[in-house]
Amino acid sequence: VAKTTLATHIAAGLAIRGYRVVVVDGDPQGHMALLMGYDKGPGLYNLLIRNEEFQDVLKPVKPEIFSPEKPQGELWIVPGNIETRAIGNINPNPFLVRERFAELSNWADVVVFDTAPSPSSFHTTIYMATDFILIPTNCTFLSLDGVAYSIVHQEQAKALREQNTLGSV
Repeated sequence: VAKTTLATHIAAGLAIRGYRVVVVDGDPQGHMALLMGYDKGPGLYNLLIRNEEFQDVLKPVKPEIFSPEKPQGELWIVPGNIETRAIGNINPNPFLVRERFAELSNWADVVVFDTAPSPSSFHTTIYMATDFILIPTNCTFLSLDGVAYSIVHQEQAKALREQNTLGSV
């Protein structure tokens, strides 16, 4: 229900306003990459599983793709593709996304994740790295049931993240 569209507009709007934004295509469909003018690709998989460097997976988005005028900021993408689906099964570290994207803390202002529709163990890994979560949905019984399931995952991730943060103080 418009997750990719919402993530695209948030990321583009922030870049237009002067922020350096990284958008991460965490959906195996790879549609974010297509919207940003790139082919689907294993950027996120390569970053998290093959341990490639950000400089090898980050792609600059041409301003004319997301703004009618010259934006004040920059927009970058870490593309995804079908390999993204395997990250949750291969990665045993729930803090991997948080650890890797912390490497951008002095470079990027904002990181926006686009995720797949169904919650998974990989979603929990993303939740561990995020400060805010938006869950667009249809207002139907089954859609809201899915949101409830996502919220449970998010709350579990939040508790684990707080435990980890307290343990490192």
